[in-house]
Amino acid sequence: MAISCKGLLYGCLLSTTCIRYTCQGKTSENLKKVEEWTATHSNTWVVIVGASRFWYNYRHEANPLSIYRTVKRLGVHDSRIILMLGEDFACNPRNIYPGTIFNNGRKDIDVYGHDVEVDYRGYEVTPTNFVRILTGRHDDSVPRSKRLMSDRHSNVLIYLTGHGGEGFLKFQDTMVLFSPELGDSIKQMWQRRRYNELLFIADTCHAESLFDQIKSPHVIGMFSSNRHEDSYSRDRSKDLGVYTIDAFTAAMLQYMEGVLPDSNETLDNLFKNINKPGLLGSHPVLKYTIQRSEFLTKRITEFFGSYQSMTLPSESIKETLQGSLYPKALEPHVARKIKGNNEDEQFKSDFEFRRKIQTKTENSPNKFEVGTSFILLFALVGSCVFLLG
Repeated sequence: MAISCKGLLYGCLLSTTCIRYTCQGKTSENLKKVEEWTATHSNTWVVIVGASRFWYNYRHEANPLSIYRTVKRLGVHDSRIILMLGEDFACNPRNIYPGTIFNNGRKDIDVYGHDVEVDYRGYEVTPTNFVRILTGRHDDSVPRSKRLMSDRHSNVLIYLTGHGGEGFLKFQDTMVLFSPELGDSIKQMWQRRRYNELLFIADTCHAESLFDQIKSPHVIGMFSSNRHEDSYSRDRSKDLGVYTIDAFTAAMLQYMEGVLPDSNETLDNLFKNINKPGLLGSHPVLKYTIQRSEFLTKRITEFFGSYQSMTLPSESIKETLQGSLYPKALEPHVARKIKGNNEDEQFKSDFEFRRKIQTKTENSPNKFEVGTSFILLFALVGSCVFLLG
């Protein structure tokens, strides 16, 4: 009789363990669904690179500073912008307007201004440092202000300008970033969950060829020229003796000046306005690794700004969380907007929300698990009392 009781005891314990692991598996499945839902755009990061040196490349500083000015106007904070400038033309002795950089021949827009925060300057602007920024593989001595601290909820804009050829971009006129390096860096970003969606813009000769090795998901590319042609500049300043901007960037900025932080203008509209016969002298190219239907709905401000409107489908999430998993934690997030410099606070709020969901999902036992465990426990005690009695 003692042997039967021991067998019954082991059987009940085994049943309890099996049911517990089954319930934990279901809980893990719920957590995975929650993570899939939360893997959406909640913050924006921007990497802007002017890769050239020497005074005659003045436009290769005006280009990135113009993009910098635009993303700041649309609400992206400096703490989420990595700006790399190959040379400080504002302080160049040949600049007859010291401390200024103009992006047109009329010289009515100073894009350098008084609030530019340059993160990498001069000889710090190298292919190696650029790759480290994308992949996050920095030395411990590199401060956070020089790091791309993006995550799987980040939309990332990468803008490159300089001199290029088929499959490469020159840095500092002596170093080269090859398209396989770029493709591998973006692949690592995806594998390490460093972006949600990525917009890559290149204003250089043979720009399309930089996309050759980019195979990662959720990447959109806009390029100033196809793989076989040069890209062109415009707006020559007679007194400065240089061209002040490139045609592709100028056309993009002209359209962007009408975009507001809450605008619904799409990237498709932007490209159509740039891709007009005879406008640039080259043939701009659009590529993407997402569905075309998805691309057509992508708003400019999803990459150039920090404004977004997010709505949580309450019925769907209730089903995902099996109808009763912490609805109070979801209520403040059913409909919310993120705008301007409040993005950092909202991101912290989203992070706390996801952490709360994850903690409760991991630590709180399933109702079915608790109920079944009690039933088996009572059955075990009753059986042992009966058999031993």
